[in-house]
Amino acid sequence: MASVNDYIAVLGKNNSLYLGHIGDEYLSAYTIDTGVKYGPIMADLNRDDVYETIVTTDSEIFIYQPDGTFEKVYLPDVSVGGPAAADIDSDGYPELIQCTKTCIYALKHGGIPVAGFPFYLPPGDSSEYITSPPVIADLNNDGTPDIAFATSNMRLVSFTPSGSLTPGFPITLSGTVVRPPAVFKRARPDSIAIACITTDGMIAVCDLETVIDDDLYVWPMWKGGPELNSALLNSKIASKVQTTAPFEAFCYPNPITGETGTFRITPSGATDCTITVYTADGLKVFERYIPEHDIIPGLPREEKMDVSRLASGLYIAKIMTRQKTVYYKLGVLK
Repeated sequence: MASVNDYIAVLGKNNSLYLGHIGDEYLSAYTIDTGVKYGPIMADLNRDDVYETIVTTDSEIFIYQPDGTFEKVYLPDVSVGGPAAADIDSDGYPELIQCTKTCIYALKHGGIPVAGFPFYLPPGDSSEYITSPPVIADLNNDGTPDIAFATSNMRLVSFTPSGSLTPGFPITLSGTVVRPPAVFKRARPDSIAIACITTDGMIAVCDLETVIDDDLYVWPMWKGGPELNSALLNSKIASKVQTTAPFEAFCYPNPITGETGTFRITPSGATDCTITVYTADGLKVFERYIPEHDIIPGLPREEKMDVSRLASGLYIAKIMTRQKTVYYKLGVLK
């Protein structure tokens, strides 16, 4: 179960997610017909004070709104447990952090990958794989959250937000760990340690010999923290909400080899946006208008384009916002 105030989400054994409020006569049920399910957790991914509910299956992440509408994000590998939530890039917005067997994904609102992700295991043993969901806390007192998890080689691995190994990691374990580790304060004031339990029932504890700010215990244990509410509250996010970013606009893949291409636009401020695509001789073949209320300043947004009826060749995309207009060459290859 996950909860924020009186809003709750429950994952039932009958392939259903139940959403509603304490005191409701009935909770609304939504069927998820795919594989094993993990979660739910809650986070306000676009900081509109409406909390999304997130459930992970074997190969997908479902992001539900309170009215039952949802979007899916496909994972290219098998998931390892449920997601965590944290503002991993310090932009004031929470991201979803999901382990798969081979790497760590971080996703923004709309399922958009955080720049620099996914993170892959350090080179060495190609057969090593991730065995536990992540926990997130500042493990080396540098003011940024780290992502820690266990692997099949019986070690704890931790990454900084930039993708480098956290100093002091990996840590060797005495057995296999499949549950999330836990970060906690030791008896000495503000000193922290990380602990985990092995599949044969042994508890391992490692003193990290550092102190951290309480704001940087972001998702330090199973279900997010000792409250066990499986939610990241906006009040727990230390960074201010970012309202601007360097303008960026592109289409991927380029060339487009399947039936869809995806435009990613990061606006530098409040704006609406128009995407228009032309053939090389000026014939308009696609147009999409995005109103201002659907765009979050400073955050990337993605729009898909169906190219199933377009011939192979060179096309020109015009991406127009209030701050900037760019022209972008893209190819279609069938």
